Amino acid sequence: MKPIQQYLDYTLLRLGATVSEVYQLCDEAVEQRCYAVCVPPCYVPGLKERLMPGDVKLCSVVGFPHGMHLTSIKVTEARTLLDIGADELDMVVNLGRFRSGDYRYTQAEIESFVQQCQRRNAVSKVIIESGLLSFEEVDRFCEICAEAGADFVKTSTGFAGVGAELDKVARMREVLPPHMQIKASGGIKSLESAKAFIAAGATRIGASTLFTES
Repeated sequence: MKPIQQYLDYTLLRLGATVSEVYQLCDEAVEQRCYAVCVPPCYVPGLKERLMPGDVKLCSVVGFPHGMHLTSIKVTEARTLLDIGADELDMVVNLGRFRSGDYRYTQAEIESFVQQCQRRNAVSKVIIESGLLSFEEVDRFCEICAEAGADFVKTSTGFAGVGAELDKVARMREVLPPHMQIKASGGIKSLESAKAFIAAGATRIGASTLFTES
């Protein structure tokens, strides 16, 4: 197993997060050689240079935190963030449309997002709020994400009241094709928990805690 930091999207998406807090997050990520930082869109400009010493990837979010934006707004947000330096994007899908059975809308939205990422060789992650879904809904969502060409399925925003769950991550790993990856995020606050999610099939951990190996 790689060092835990190499799985970590070190995250600060808290309401009211300040510029100085984001800079501190970036500096800690460089020092510890985390895989990426995940920050609000408004803080993306100029962060690439701050992360370069540690080769840390810059990730931001699209349609965050509820995913209820029009698809055209999400596409514009994704394109703008890629233009200003983001390497990876985590998009919140429109959960209401999915749970209404409008799978065509869901797939078209994800495809539009993925296309923006592919044009810039950026990593696309789709947040499905798996804690609010049944196992059958998780299965269907994973199938749609795979058909749409996403790189990752991500469990949660951390804003829905239910975060990552081990059994849902294990189910995702069963359903997704081998080339697709899983980001477990939401409520992961300890090294032991992070390792358990990796064992269940996650290849990336989103957390606001900087885990260190003893």
